[in-house]
Amino acid sequence: MNKLYIWLVVLIMAISCQDEKSFLKKTKYDDSSKCSILVDTVSIEIDSSALPFYSNYSTYEFDNKTFIIGYNRHSHSLQCFDLTNEEYKNNIQMDKDGPNGISLVLDFYIHNWDSIFIASRSKLSLINSKAEIVKKWDLRKHEKNGELLVPFYFNLQYNSPRKSFLYNIESHQQDNSGKSIMAEFFIDNDSLNELPIMFSDYYAQNKGNFGFLSSINKGYNWGDKIIYNFQFESNIYVYNYQTEQIVIKGGASKYTKNFADVMNKNDNDPDVWTKHVVINPQFFEILSDITNNLLYRFHFEDIRYKVANNVYNTIADKKLYLTIFNKNFEIVKEMEMPTNVFSVPSWFLANNNLYLFASHPNNKSINLNRMLLYKYQIYYE
Repeated sequence: MNKLYIWLVVLIMAISCQDEKSFLKKTKYDDSSKCSILVDTVSIEIDSSALPFYSNYSTYEFDNKTFIIGYNRHSHSLQCFDLTNEEYKNNIQMDKDGPNGISLVLDFYIHNWDSIFIASRSKLSLINSKAEIVKKWDLRKHEKNGELLVPFYFNLQYNSPRKSFLYNIESHQQDNSGKSIMAEFFIDNDSLNELPIMFSDYYAQNKGNFGFLSSINKGYNWGDKIIYNFQFESNIYVYNYQTEQIVIKGGASKYTKNFADVMNKNDNDPDVWTKHVVINPQFFEILSDITNNLLYRFHFEDIRYKVANNVYNTIADKKLYLTIFNKNFEIVKEMEMPTNVFSVPSWFLANNNLYLFASHPNNKSINLNRMLLYKYQIYYE
């Protein structure tokens, strides 16, 4: 009986691996070029009104200076830091009520100092540097097939040539196969266009049973293209605005699994969902460095859950990897990041450099009186 059981387990695992391979796109590598990385730090002294790191932030470049603006939910304010001169600049205090009231900040985007877009639930607001509302858009009339959201890994970004923002369409159902999950909202005429972007074939095959990992990531715009991916797989997707076609690129890791395991569709236990996140790889959004013709993607490894009796791994125990692609989506470099230094999400592109907050919960260098960032200058030739 035991031999039969073991044989069945091995057979099921073999079929599962083969099934995953059929969805994995071929990954290409650039072995002819050189990639070097120079790491530096940025340290900014702060007071008790500011935070040492932010999970919700936007960047802005002005007068040859690079700024990062973080949202402090405790004070309901936008706090601005000058990365070039390593100093805390100013605070934009927002109201929650009244004529300029913004009750909720899901995400925001700095177009310029007097054009700051704030995404709330079913609302988009434009404020100036005094936190005065210049204009509002009510998105509820466009939410016919689901709620328009900017989830955690679906950053709000303004497309100036098209005068638009991209939104995730969330129907709040477990299986969203075959449905549009991304829409473009045009601010000039208050109109919405649902894009032919859907969940992947791997998602559809498994009816979206990936728990907390059942999400789409939207990266930055790349010219006339949208680059996006999913947390449950390593493939990368490129949508062309002009042709309305989607091309799938391989982005397989050499160090981890490339697909998350499928969950039992009837298991809604939050503890089981949390365990699923811990033991599986998790792929994050694509960062597009247009100036250097490079793309960056971070992802978590897959690890075992139980370490010893009553000792279990958590997300904080997972290794973080960075993969660098060239403009042809060929892998230039894949590397393990320093342990216990960076958490998620903690990265952004600014002034052609990759910045990461030193925000890992086990990071002993965290100082409540200082904002510490690592700056990765990546050279590719």
